[in-house]
Amino acid sequence: MQTRIVSSEFTRLSRLYRCGVLDTPSDPAFDGVLADLAQACEAPIAQLVFADARRFWAKAGVGAIDPESPRERGLLERMVTGGPAFMHDDGQSPPEDQDSALPGVPPVRSFAGLRIVSPEDEVLGVLYVADRVPRSFAAAAERLAAAALAIEALLTQGRRARQDGSTGALDHDAFLDQSRRLMAVSRPGRQWVSLVTLDLAPLRAALEERSRGLGSLALRQMADLGRTQVRQRDCFGRTGADSFAILLTDTAEAGARVLSDRLARRLEQGWGQAGLGLSGLTLGLASAKPTGIPGELDILLSRAAADARVVSAAPPAVPRVA
Repeated sequence: MQTRIVSSEFTRLSRLYRCGVLDTPSDPAFDGVLADLAQACEAPIAQLVFADARRFWAKAGVGAIDPESPRERGLLERMVTGGPAFMHDDGQSPPEDQDSALPGVPPVRSFAGLRIVSPEDEVLGVLYVADRVPRSFAAAAERLAAAALAIEALLTQGRRARQDGSTGALDHDAFLDQSRRLMAVSRPGRQWVSLVTLDLAPLRAALEERSRGLGSLALRQMADLGRTQVRQRDCFGRTGADSFAILLTDTAEAGARVLSDRLARRLEQGWGQAGLGLSGLTLGLASAKPTGIPGELDILLSRAAADARVVSAAPPAVPRVA
């Protein structure tokens, strides 16, 4: 039976999905880091795996590689779910006493691994070297740390490539990809997700009429507010030239209404202090319990568009700036 994904795991998965690394083709940059690590450690097996909700997925490696394996008990699962950041097993204990099952490789006797983490210290995956004979990998700690820094730098590049250049929010494709993945790991038919849409098109046009550049400023302020007000486990992105969207995990309609109302109040407060207003801001909302059928995110987007309502808060009269 598929288990419920709790908020802390949604947060970890949201960080992972933001990297855009899962289910991507081979990358020479990642392959090079793993090849150098295997050579430096004289290890026949080196692998970089990321921990999705219910699977380990290998991005790069040397030796026997299985691109996808179920998450099961063993060294990798222990490291992802609260074990030490660095683990080393020299294989001196009898094989039947070892808890060293690794996905996608024949049984190993020795292992050294290091967690790969996000800038917020969420565990994304594991980088490890291994061998099928007993040996010490204690000296591999420094080399694993250097390789992990290189991997994390590549992941940072990936995150930046998925951001909208003007506002820093996730771009359209990245938002859709991350939202679909978060919906897919929700418990089918039992966990709510909600989608909030924000359209600033009429507001931006009105602001640009009043002063050139105010419309673009409003977009950046909206993006800043989205990043600070949306929970870490959720997904916020720019979905159009003047529109944003928020996917709220494990949240029914009532909770989504609270968030959308709070956003409107914060926008009214912030823009009111600047002599602006909310006239023309449109909010939409839709909620559902995903079942895993294709196109569910598109349906939510359509329903949110149909629900859209204009938030009215007239701006004070100010002189028009030429």
